[in-house]
Amino acid sequence: MGRMNWNSWTTFAFSIVAICIPSIAMADVLELRNGNRISGRWLNSGSERPSQYEFETDEGAIFSIASKEVVRVIQPTAAEQEFLTNVAPKLGEDIALLTKAIEWCSKKGLTAVADAVRQRIIDIDAENKSARDNLDYIKTDDGWVRQDRFFGKLGMIKKGTWRFPEDIALEEAKKNQDVIEAKEGKEFQLQWNALGGTGSRADAAQVYFQQVKNPNVVPKIAELMKKGTPPQRAFLIDILGRIRSGGSVALLGEAAINDSEVRNRQAAIELLKQYGKEMAVANFELQLRLFDGKNKSPEFINRCGRALAELGDVRSLPVLIDRLITEHVSVQGKQGETNAGMASDGGVNFSPKSSQVMVKVPHQNDEILRALQTISNENFQYDQASWRNWYAEKYAKTRLSLRRDP
Repeated sequence: MGRMNWNSWTTFAFSIVAICIPSIAMADVLELRNGNRISGRWLNSGSERPSQYEFETDEGAIFSIASKEVVRVIQPTAAEQEFLTNVAPKLGEDIALLTKAIEWCSKKGLTAVADAVRQRIIDIDAENKSARDNLDYIKTDDGWVRQDRFFGKLGMIKKGTWRFPEDIALEEAKKNQDVIEAKEGKEFQLQWNALGGTGSRADAAQVYFQQVKNPNVVPKIAELMKKGTPPQRAFLIDILGRIRSGGSVALLGEAAINDSEVRNRQAAIELLKQYGKEMAVANFELQLRLFDGKNKSPEFINRCGRALAELGDVRSLPVLIDRLITEHVSVQGKQGETNAGMASDGGVNFSPKSSQVMVKVPHQNDEILRALQTISNENFQYDQASWRNWYAEKYAKTRLSLRRDP
């Protein structure tokens, strides 16, 4: 491509900036009511709204046009004029000079002009990655493509990054839900604080808690249960039983195995029998499957077993058999050689040398066994092999599908 002279550069810059980005012009641009634009110089610009516009085109033609035919005149800013006068004439096709011009434009805030220069670089060097990246091109198997075209064909929208409308909608819904939960949670907290008082506020709080079934208060209930007393947690568990949402079921499941009070754990299980049994059973089974000998105590394992016994789902049998006997890591001290050291009186002290060792200790889980007995009406005690043989024979013959539908 041949070197661009001053006029061709001006035409090029105008075509990129004045037409593609109409808000910025590299020359005076006369915008007419019929939609046409004429580039050149506004001769009688001293008048804010003259009756006739005197205009000279880039080609040197001078004409007059009635004011009623003109929408506006777009004029270059001082920085744009400086670019036209002092920067553009020196550029040519030198990539280094064009790159410096981009830096100059960026400092002056001429974003559109900088993009026009980048486009000029691409005309000279089609594979210039810096210019392509800044103009939002992406390299594909078919060559360089504008991101808006590439991702637009996929149905994506640019909102920060290119994303599918469904993802944006979900995020917006999550934000809206967070706002709603914060508002409802604040109201729940205010009523909670009023319970301990007297008078009309306390009476209103009693009425509120007798009626509340809003799933949006579950996050606040979770927060209060962590620091509540056993009676307070019992009160909150009762409310969760009335809400009947996925969140309330999850929180009841947590209370059923983690609450320090037996009565609260049992109350949570009873409520799960009424609503959310499938979800609760799946969660308790998952807790047992995640056991690796370190992260759960025998007490926790047995609490899960008790909950599954109460819920009575035959599909729990395989994991119950696997956790009938569990090995738990125990840290034990070991005495061996003696250590010798200097005493304060100058003598020598001898003391036994001790070290700690990690030992795997097997544990028979009585609540797991009770769950197996309750659900199966069989009793092979802690003989896992017999339980597995029985299970394989019984369900292979009946061809009972134990798959949970999603």
